[in-house]
Amino acid sequence: MKAGSEARAVILALSDPFRLALVTRLALGPASAAELAADLDVPVEQVRYQLKRLRAAGIVTIHGEREHRGAVERTFVADGRKLVFRGEELAGLPERELRGHDTELLRIFFREVVEAARTGSLFDEDEHFLVRMPLLLDAQGFREVGERFEAALDRLLEVRTQCLARLEEAGEKPRSATSAFFFFEIPK
Repeated sequence: MKAGSEARAVILALSDPFRLALVTRLALGPASAAELAADLDVPVEQVRYQLKRLRAAGIVTIHGEREHRGAVERTFVADGRKLVFRGEELAGLPERELRGHDTELLRIFFREVVEAARTGSLFDEDEHFLVRMPLLLDAQGFREVGERFEAALDRLLEVRTQCLARLEEAGEKPRSATSAFFFFEIPK
């Protein structure tokens, strides 16, 4: 579990759209600063600077080193577990910071869903689905659904780790995907 100050450092680091773009890319797999700069069409110095900030916040770690053009080049990866916040970890954080973080994540997700629908990839395979399920819950049911979401998230992160290892070993091309969990009380 992250302490409140650690959660705040992560949320502040992710409040910058460029750093969030770096983390999003690194969540899909390891990359060097040069690869990230090329992917995002920005100077490599800007990427290196922001990677230092993301590493300081504990979101990004060094994945490995490789020789490239006679020099040692580091590759980085985002730690998916650092991007998960439990309710108690957010206690005491300023509401403005939390709202900004949540709003940006919802914007990104909405753009991804719209693009997937526009290109038809949302409907290409049986594995793609969207579910919206209004629920009437008592306090215990609300806690139980939250616990189920937490368990599903933990399993999803395990699958992600296993996939990254298999992809690295097999050298096959990965499939990019987005998964989102939404569970909230509807204001009356």
